[in-house]
Amino acid sequence: MFYLIAATILASLLSVWVFIRFFKKGCFQDMEETKYQVFRDENETSE
Repeated sequence: MFYLIAATILASLLSVWVFIRFFKKGCFQDMEETKYQVFRDENETSE
């Protein structure tokens, strides 16, 4: 049980650290824009 809690805490800390790194670099915004661009392209081709 203790290992499960420790693993969960480590995973959450790691995800927060990665999120902060992406946010500070500004890569997160580029990633979001690219995702929306792909979504728009898919909608245009499907019509």
